[in-house]
Amino acid sequence: MTDFTIKIAKAKRDVVVTWDNLPDAVKAYVVEQGLSKLLNAATTKIKKDEADAEAKAFALVEKKLENLVAGNIKARTAKTKVSGAVAAEARRLAKAIVKAGIKAKNKKISDYAAKAITEMANLYLEQHPELMATAEANVAAAEQLTVGAANAVNVEAMPVDPKKVAARLKKNEEAKAATEAKNAGKPGGQKAAVKPAPKAAKVAAAAIPKKAAVQPQVAH
Repeated sequence: MTDFTIKIAKAKRDVVVTWDNLPDAVKAYVVEQGLSKLLNAATTKIKKDEADAEAKAFALVEKKLENLVAGNIKARTAKTKVSGAVAAEARRLAKAIVKAGIKAKNKKISDYAAKAITEMANLYLEQHPELMATAEANVAAAEQLTVGAANAVNVEAMPVDPKKVAARLKKNEEAKAATEAKNAGKPGGQKAAVKPAPKAAKVAAAAIPKKAAVQPQVAH
């Protein structure tokens, strides 16, 4: 007797279903619904406006069914966040494989649009998720190599481009000015008014001690 524990999300509880208690017609219905969900889920990343969308979708379904027949299923686990570097490397590898496939058929890579190559690379990556592990290893190896060799680079021997430095400083000043202007319009963001500095002549005059007033002398 086989029992299945089904999680009911909205109820936040599980329900146990005993398979042998279900009538044959219900069993067939459950299997049909389950296969429909599994196979259609394999096509979720295919966009309707993609080139050969129907053919790509069916290829994914065939691959999924092949895995099911072979007993290759993945346990439902929490999704692991993939870093941008790993994802980019995986796409690079997939594109390289697609281009190698084009060459293997004695065709010219230049005859294919970049979009078509990217779409086929995405499809390949979908069908071969193990490529992500290779990408992760490549990124880790590259990072280790970079960190280890960084101190060997003689940066002091590299000339700095004055134009690039000036452009960076200008950009920083513009960003700072924009931020100050934006903050000035917010409550409590206005700066206290700064009194203009006194002119030099007035400062000099204020520094000179004033002479005592001369009292007129009265003859006696």
